[in-house]
Amino acid sequence: MLSWLKNRQIRLVAIFALFVYVVGFWVWRSYGFPIGYQTCQQAADGHANYDSSAQNIYLIFLRKVGEIASDASFWNALITLFAVVVTAIATIYIARFTRVLADVTGTQAKLTRQSIDLARDEFISSHRPRIIVRALDFVGGTPESDEVEGPIRIGFHYVNAGDSLAKVKQVGTKLVHLLKPTMPTGIDFDVQKVDPPLEIKSGRHAFRITVDAFDQEKFIFNSAADNYSLVCVGYIVYSDENGTDRQVGFCRRFDGQSHRWLPMDDPEYEYSY
Repeated sequence: MLSWLKNRQIRLVAIFALFVYVVGFWVWRSYGFPIGYQTCQQAADGHANYDSSAQNIYLIFLRKVGEIASDASFWNALITLFAVVVTAIATIYIARFTRVLADVTGTQAKLTRQSIDLARDEFISSHRPRIIVRALDFVGGTPESDEVEGPIRIGFHYVNAGDSLAKVKQVGTKLVHLLKPTMPTGIDFDVQKVDPPLEIKSGRHAFRITVDAFDQEKFIFNSAADNYSLVCVGYIVYSDENGTDRQVGFCRRFDGQSHRWLPMDDPEYEYSY
């Protein structure tokens, strides 16, 4: 559409001009105006007086208007034509309004959905899941037991202590026979991918066993050395309902005197984010 048609007043004038043109064309086609018609009036003295062509056209126009005005069918047809034109114009505006209303409704629905999604994302971010590792224990026997059969592994529980669903995607573990006070760097973890991810609701827990294992004789032999510690180190990768990946790391040393697994103060392996 041309830019000048965007002005409301110009549009109304254009519609009125179109209406006048349609009515005039219909009248001309229905009744017709003779071209080149001349009128003659006879004077009292017998001489003929011919009006000019402009006067002839004017007289013809008046006569035709009188004929048309006295014809009831003309007015009926004119009213019908007017009603048709008004109905057409109203239909166009109603269709346009309906389209605008549909666009506005669609936009409003989209904005509402975005607001709901944003509120949901903010809720999940502020009420995130949080995995913690606890209750490590020997699986297959204890190092001091006389009834050990086969290798010994470490089992541990991990709990969702957060406020929303956690999806565990990967677990990495390693048993380290530590003969010095600090942990080595660049540990090669035994990685277990969880596919499909394990869903853990808030307050629920799961259980995992290390891939790595050790035998009783090796543990007893190493225990005779000074500063020896058996360490279970690992990490858990999980995501929240927004798909944001999070990770928790743990590093626990077995204390032979208390028979407990104690956290090591090493932020490289004991962390959460």
